[in-house]
Parts: sequence; C-alpha cells; structure tokens
Amino acid sequence: MSIINTLREKMGRLLVVVVGLSIMAFVLTDLVGSKTGMSGNDRDVGEIAGETISQDQFVNYVENIKNNYIQQGMNPNEAMMQNIRNQAWDQMIFDVMYGELYSKVGLTITQDERVDMVQGNNIAPIILQYFGDPSTGQLDRNQLNNFLTQGSVDPQARYNWELTESQIASERIRTKYDNLLLKTNYATLAEAQREYDSQLASVNIDYAYFPFDAIDDASVTVTEGELNSYLKANKDQYQVTQSRSIEYTTFQVIPSASDSATYQKDLENIKNQLETTEDDSTFAMINTEQGVGFDTYNAKTLPVDLALNIGGMKQGDVYGPSLTNGVYSLYKLSGVENGDKKFVKASHILFNTEALDATAKRAARIKANSLLTKIRNGADFAQMARENSEDSSAPLGGDLGWYEENTGWDEAFSAAIFARTRKGLIPRLIESQFGYHIITVEEVPTTKQFKVANIQVLLTPSFETRNIVFQQASEFASVAKSYQDFTDISNERGYPVFSGDNIGPNSNVIGSLVEPRQIVVWLYSEAERGDVKDFELDDTYVVAVHTNRVEEGTATLASVRTDIESKVRGDKKVEMLKTRVAALSGTLQEMIAAFGETGKFYTTASLKLNTNSLPNVGTAPEAVGAAHSLATPGDRSGVIAAGNGVVVMELRSRSEAADIADYTAYENQLMQRISSQQRYLLAQSMRERASVVDERYKFY
Repeated sequence: MSIINTLREKMGRLLVVVVGLSIMAFVLTDLVGSKTGMSGNDRDVGEIAGETISQDQFVNYVENIKNNYIQQGMNPNEAMMQNIRNQAWDQMIFDVMYGELYSKVGLTITQDERVDMVQGNNIAPIILQYFGDPSTGQLDRNQLNNFLTQGSVDPQARYNWELTESQIASERIRTKYDNLLLKTNYATLAEAQREYDSQLASVNIDYAYFPFDAIDDASVTVTEGELNSYLKANKDQYQVTQSRSIEYTTFQVIPSASDSATYQKDLENIKNQLETTEDDSTFAMINTEQGVGFDTYNAKTLPVDLALNIGGMKQGDVYGPSLTNGVYSLYKLSGVENGDKKFVKASHILFNTEALDATAKRAARIKANSLLTKIRNGADFAQMARENSEDSSAPLGGDLGWYEENTGWDEAFSAAIFARTRKGLIPRLIESQFGYHIITVEEVPTTKQFKVANIQVLLTPSFETRNIVFQQASEFASVAKSYQDFTDISNERGYPVFSGDNIGPNSNVIGSLVEPRQIVVWLYSEAERGDVKDFELDDTYVVAVHTNRVEEGTATLASVRTDIESKVRGDKKVEMLKTRVAALSGTLQEMIAAFGETGKFYTTASLKLNTNSLPNVGTAPEAVGAAHSLATPGDRSGVIAAGNGVVVMELRSRSEAADIADYTAYENQLMQRISSQQRYLLAQSMRERASVVDERYKFY
C-alpha cells in the first residue's frame, strides 16, 4: 500500500508539471499566434483593389451561396464547395470594384425602391421566381405575406429573406449602372455608313500567294538576343498566372485477400441467420448497408443472381454471398405471388426484309428456313445468331432479355412468344413487320412477382490493410529527401510516376486524384522545389514531389521558347519573302513562275471588307483592307503578309455600295453590338484593374 501511495504522490506531482508545461505551451502558442495576427495577414484571404479581405468576410459570402444551394434541395459536397468558394471570390471582386463605381456616380437603392421591388409595380424577377403564381405569372401576395410573417418569428426564414433582399438590391443597382452606361452609347452617321459599306461593297481580285515553306528553316538563324527582345516587346502576350507542378505516385488502399476472407466468414454467419429467421424484411433492413433491404420484383427487374435461377427458385431459398463491384450480396426468396403484368424471356435471329422487293424477300425466307433446319438438327442457337442475325442483339447471341407484354412489340412476334407454354425453339418462322424471326423462348411467360430480402455489404479494407499501405507510403516519403531520391527510388521499386502540371492556387483537380486540395495548400503555403510529402486522399495515399513553380508575371523565355522561336523565325521569313517577291516582275503568273512551284495563283470574287480572310490563304485582315484600297482595275498591292506567307493582289473590278437615304438600320446594328459586348468588356476591364491578390489557399 505504501508503494502505491508513493506512486500516487510522485505521479500527482508529475501530472501537475506536465499540465503546467502544457498550459504554458498553449499560452505561448497563443501569444505567437497573436503576434502573427498583428502582422495583418494571418486571417486574410487576399486583397482586392487595395482592400484587405478577411477570412470572416469571405466565409459570409461562401455561406450565403451555400445556403442558396441548400434552399434548392442540394447539400454541397467538397467538390461543390470549392466551386462555391470560387463563386464567392468572384462575387467579392465584383462587389468591391463595382461598389467604388456606384459610389463615384452616386448610385444607391432607396427604401422606397426596395419596397417597390417586393410589393410594388416593379417586382424583382427573383421574387416572382419564389412567390409567383405559375398559372398567371403574377406575384402571389398571400404566399409572400405568409413568408414574411413566418420570417418575423423564424430566424432561418428571416436570414433567407435578408439574403434575398440583398440579392435583389445588388441586381437593381447593377441594372441602374448598366443603363447609365448604355445611355452614353451612340453611333455616328459616318460609322453607320462605314458599317453599310463594309457589308455591301466588294472587290474582285487576283492574287499570288508565296508560302513560308519556300524558305527552309535551317536558312533562318534566330539568336538568343532576338528571342529576348521579342519577349520584352510582346510581354503583354506572355503573361502567366502563378502555378505549381508536381510528380507523384499513388498507393491504393484496396481490400486484401484476408479482408475478403473475413467478410466471407461474417456473411456466412449472416446467411445462416437469414435462412432461419422468420422476419426476413426486418432482418435484411437491419443488416444491409445499401438499398432498402426488402422489395418486390417482377421477372424483368429481378436481381441477376436470382434471375439466373428463376425456373428453379423455391420460397426460403438463399443465394450468395456473391461479390460484384466491391459489394457482397445475399438474397432470400421470401415469397411468390401473381402480379398483373406478364413477362417472357426470349432470343431471336432476324432476317431483315424491310425495303426488300418480293424476290429478295423470298430469298431471305429460304435462307431463314435453311438456318432454322440447322438449329432444329442441333446447331448452337447463340452462335448462329452471332453469325447470321441482322439485329443489334446479334453480339449477345440474339438474347432479348425479359420483355413485358403489350409494350410496343410487333404484334405477330409478341403473340408467338407469349403463347408458348414451354421453353425451347419455336419450330417455324415468325414473320413481323421487320422480317423473318427464328425464336427460342428461354423462360416461359410468367406473371409471378418475387418478394426478396436483399442484404448488401460493401467490401472495405481493414485497419490492418490500410496501415500496411500507409506505412509503405510514409516510408517512401521519409527516405525520398529530394527529387532525385524520389525518381531513383520510384524506378528501383517500380512505382508508377504521374505528373501534375500548372496547378493553380484554387485548383481542385490534379490528374485523377480525388479532392487534392491538401496537396495544393501544401504547394502554396510551405513547399519548396524538391520537397517530398505524403498525403491521404480517401482510399489513396499519395507521395508527391514539388518539381516546378511559376510566379505571376511575364513568362520565362524557357517556358515559351518554342512559340517565340516560331514567331521570330516567321517574322524573318516574311521579310525575306517580301524582299525576294518584291524583286520579281511581270504579271502575277509570271512572278509565280519565276519564284518556283510553291507559289500559287488564286482569284476571288465579292471580297467584302467585313471579312478577315482570303480563300486558300487564311487569316489576312491587312490584305483584305489593302485589296479594298485598290482604286482602278489593274492596280496592284505591295507584298503583304497573309496567312503563312505573303501575297500580291491585283484588282479586277469593284462593286460600290449605292448611297441610301436612311442608315438607321446600320446605326441600330452598331448600337446592338456595342450593348451586347458592354457588360462583358466592363467586367473584364474591372477584373484587370482589380489588382487581386488571392491567398485563399492558406485556408482551403
């Protein structure tokens, strides 16, 4: 007893020390966290136009959108939540940027307008969507008033209403701003005339085309300096967003043979109990992991395991356990009764006679009768169907499965098979609207319905199996200290390696990995090139190595070298071609002959200014404009870059657009085009000006 007391005393003191140290560690951690918080960004998810966005602000937006989904009967999973977060972020950008615009021009939504959108003369579309009468399309004021009354006592209803009010106010002020901009749009008479001319005026031209292929790539030297100069001069075309890349290998957690044996043993015990229980439905519903546990089936809907034995099943028979797609199934036939629908199972061989004349139809009948004789003499029906049937069931040996009576079958065909009282070959041809059929009845017509207890159990890996795979993955991650280690060990052990490239901070897909957000967070919050880490994603362990990172800004020359080399080489070829072609003389055909066989002569009629390409050449807006600048037949253009080469054009004739008295229709076309693009272009411009810093990856 004294020993126990001594232990108690010493352990008690030790416990005090341990607890004290734990509290101190907690306090210190909190203090460190507080200091980090003072730095101003530990709880921030980013910045929009200089405005810091806190996680709390962001969460409010996310919850609002999430609740909208829930109200529509959807319960968002993690994949949907990532989309919701992206929607929330886009909405925040919109609200911050447009909020500034609304403030500058003095746009607001008054209380009278709010009432008017809900109960007045200008009902908001979303209010009509929720509280409209489908038969009239008008607001159902009783339904709305009932909801508002409920909202005064129900916090959730009140919250939903506040969200709705906020949404309709946001939509209304955006409409005001759009209308404000629309009123500033106009098209001048000169612009309308130019639009009219571009649609109706045309030219007929001949042109010689000289492709880049005439100059061998090897003859064009591209220097490193030229590549860098091109990238610097065209850096706006080579802007990239930040991204990360990884290589990874996966370790699948799948049930082992031992797991399967354990399930088999457990299910055999359940089977023994199912065979003897008197309350099949209750027992099945208690023990099944999937499905309803007890149901009534007809011959067509009967589970496969039972359908294979339909002719010999007796009440009380138990089938299984069988394993299909990772699910063990046990069935017990609990009862049989007659239903009001009749089903039959049959196979057939079709000789199609649709659209055949009398002679061809007679030949088809002779062929069908010959095959029927072979089958009656012992030829395999299924094999004959695969070789001869002209129906989509041929690859299945003619199997049509179970069919219900009076469900659109051909009358003659249906009458023949539903009249059978025994299984086997019908000893004569059956003619239908489709042709001649050789038919065998696999199961005779029946109206039986089957009451079945069904226990389904998902085969899942045991803790031991999961732990073995976990240890394999974590051991690999612990010994692979660098990219080279990762590669060497993977090759040595035969692990398949996959690539995940251009992973953005908000990516929710990496190859075939399911919900890999934790990998993305690691890449953006702590990983350096060459770092290796293991992750658990559902039934897969992943070991990844960080291979590359790209920061937002102008792309590196190495990443776009192929594209820039092609463009620089193309520009040089254009200049070389222009010089070479400019030195040619004579007619267009004579220029082509002097140039060589790669040159081509083309002609085109009715070339309009509102097109941007030349037939047989490709995109060539500069050439189209030059063609319309030619004034007199016989006038010739200079050497102009077009498509993948250069052209020289010669005017044959012009067709001018006749003057008209009223250009209003063309003014309206221009206004409509401007209006249709305005909202999109404004949103694009606002996003470009927003200076968005997105750091949501720190939390999600």
